[in-house]
Amino acid sequence: HPDGYLYLEVKSVTLGFDDSSVAAFPDAVTQRGARHLRELATLAREGVRAVLLYCVNLTGIDAVRPAKEIDPAYAAALREAIDAGVQILAYGVHLTSDEIVIDRRLQVHWLD
Repeated sequence: HPDGYLYLEVKSVTLGFDDSSVAAFPDAVTQRGARHLRELATLAREGVRAVLLYCVNLTGIDAVRPAKEIDPAYAAALREAIDAGVQILAYGVHLTSDEIVIDRRLQVHWLD
């Protein structure tokens, strides 16, 4: 971005499924999360770099998706953010008592 600044929202993904390598967010309805996405979308439309980062603390995960079945309003806000130009990233993380290590980039799947 020309001025070197960005707004970054970080979400911790904890919802995994036994039969899938795809994790989902959110694991409960989150009006605050949807509001944050709308705020990022507004910034992106104003030309500000806005990024949403999903950090996944689960093993065996290759991708993240919105949990539309849990919170359709969050999924709709995510679609709005994407359409506005918010960059969506997902990374796997490994947590210990001493550190958080980002160890792999994950795919992001959209539900339309």
